[in-house]
Amino acid sequence: MNQAYYDDSEELGTTNRPEYCNGCFNNNFQLIIQQFQLCKSNDRIRLLMFITSTPNNKESRVVIRKTWAAKCWDPNSVLKCVFVLGRSKNSSVNMNLITENKTYGDIIQIDFMDSYRNLTYKTMSSFKWAAEYCSNAHYVMKTDDDMYVNTELITQMLQAAPRGKFVGGYCWDTSKPNRDHSSKWFVSYRMFQKPHFPPMCSGTGYILSMDVVGRILMESPNIPFLYLEDVYVSLCLQKFGIIPKNLLGFSNTYTWFDACSYKNLVMTSHKVPSQMLKDSWPMIQDCPCKNVAPMYIVLPYPDNE
Repeated sequence: MNQAYYDDSEELGTTNRPEYCNGCFNNNFQLIIQQFQLCKSNDRIRLLMFITSTPNNKESRVVIRKTWAAKCWDPNSVLKCVFVLGRSKNSSVNMNLITENKTYGDIIQIDFMDSYRNLTYKTMSSFKWAAEYCSNAHYVMKTDDDMYVNTELITQMLQAAPRGKFVGGYCWDTSKPNRDHSSKWFVSYRMFQKPHFPPMCSGTGYILSMDVVGRILMESPNIPFLYLEDVYVSLCLQKFGIIPKNLLGFSNTYTWFDACSYKNLVMTSHKVPSQMLKDSWPMIQDCPCKNVAPMYIVLPYPDNE
């Protein structure tokens, strides 16, 4: 198991997480379920989307396959999607994933315990997979299975986005670590000593050009583990001077539902229940397309403090 530089309490007596290490971050997990052929049949992939999920969330995956990710399975689509999961403690759940993958062929399962604390490993393993098995994709997106993602609008938007040195989504400037012990996002001084994180994008949904994925993989072996994956990615980006872009239409919270807004304006919306997504999808599809040009608009960073 890779070394993780975090603890649940500042009183455990462990050493501080260093800012730099020499080869301490290992990302060599075995793949339990693999997708060798996902990108081989198409050499014109504009966007490879990693949808992080958990082993028990089959219902979410089924609904996503029938709604915003449906075009991913068109052999001629410029969009490809794959669900990324860790291992369940329940062996029957793991067996069910094998059966699910035989039906859909869209799961990557990695040999570490699926948990919030391992989300950085999940993201970095996804990037490694992209570089090894889908390097012909122009862009990579990381998102979650509780999201609405406007795949049609995003693939259009990327026609106007920079082809290299690009990271974008719902992003903000430097921010303070959360020092509240009761918070899900608690960061002790042992985990991170500096008063501010670098600029970053919300892990709910961000896009990187493939060259940036490669640079992150080059820098990461010497960036000590931090369990907050969006922060960890930002620490890697900081090493080679990439500044994330805050893009119109991306949100890390729930966007009030209006079918035509979800069709033409909303790129991402968080905490969208599966049943709502299923029920609202026909209404979204019925709205006419209003955008005649790619909606690539960079906004100022939001006020986050």
